Amino acid sequence: MKPKSPTATDLLEIHGHRGILRSSENRGTHSVFVQLVAAVSFLLIINIPADAAAVPAVFIFGDSLVDTGNNNYIVSVAKSDFPPYGRDFPGGTATGRFGNGRILPDFIGIKNRYKLYILKSN
Repeated sequence: MKPKSPTATDLLEIHGHRGILRSSENRGTHSVFVQLVAAVSFLLIINIPADAAAVPAVFIFGDSLVDTGNNNYIVSVAKSDFPPYGRDFPGGTATGRFGNGRILPDFIGIKNRYKLYILKSN
């Protein structure tokens, strides 16, 4: 008879690691805890008063999902301030981004009615 292959749990027990996912009892407790934290967080979020202080701006430091670049004010051969870049923006205006349309922070700003910040100097 072929011996049973060790599972990830068996390997954790062999090496002496004790994690939350070690036993089935902990998995149930962990699941209930996560659901409880999620429910409380949701209730706190929906109970924010409508007249809460407004956020004037959002600064997002991120990766390629939220940063399509802009080098309008840098001396460079690579530019994107001409068509077809920006063709999905209102008026088809090229913004200098190396992307075709809006990204998630743009939609967040639109939803929350933030003023559009575009440096108009230079």
